[in-house]
Amino acid sequence: MHTKLLLAGLLAVPVAALGSPALHDFETVAISPDGRHVAAIETLDDGSDSDMPASLMIRDMKGGAVAVPLPCTAGPDCKVDSPAWSTDGRLAFLVSRPQEGAAEIDTVDAEGHAVRRRYLIGADGQASLVRRWAGLEAGSLRSQRLGFRRHYRLQPHQSPPWSSQVEVHWGNLGQAYVTPVAEDEICVAAITRHTGVHFDGILDDIPYLKHALQGAESIGRDRGAVTTISAVPLDDKAATLAATF
Repeated sequence: MHTKLLLAGLLAVPVAALGSPALHDFETVAISPDGRHVAAIETLDDGSDSDMPASLMIRDMKGGAVAVPLPCTAGPDCKVDSPAWSTDGRLAFLVSRPQEGAAEIDTVDAEGHAVRRRYLIGADGQASLVRRWAGLEAGSLRSQRLGFRRHYRLQPHQSPPWSSQVEVHWGNLGQAYVTPVAEDEICVAAITRHTGVHFDGILDDIPYLKHALQGAESIGRDRGAVTTISAVPLDDKAATLAATF
């Protein structure tokens, strides 16, 4: 309820203050972590059938507003999307130019001033949005592995876990990582390059680990994913590290 009231207070801007009789539409809205600013993609609806260009605005609690400058002229071939605040009060957003097939991620501070970056790290999974936004989808696949994860509840004679450190075990079919997550619980992740091999097959290939887990109870659901390493082109605009897990 508090969030709704905050949005209403910040975004209910009088028409006269906007200097236009058109309706003011707010699309994507993002609130800064400290609650002092709201970023919104805004358009003016003048009642015609034409699509009005969208702008990205940052508004504060005192009614102030600033239009975020875009690297291109707002219109059908310059679209802004997905504003998101960082914990230190910076705003990142996507600017795409569909006709050119190009997209970039820009960053500004709460006053709308551009923030330069040396690196952009995308660690957001196999279907990485950062990789797509940065135009790195055309990379060539170098390797692919299958990953599995299972949690175990240890028996009293096994608790606490036999090691307080993360263990890495190697076998002919893959690797296994053992991570303590509680006094009586561990997480075992297994990775293989061999198709058709599953978690239990990798475990069977590592006798020491299989013996250590005897009697432990498998809890929760097994998880699986595909991890890849790709070679991607980089230009001189920014260095982008796109990692997938």
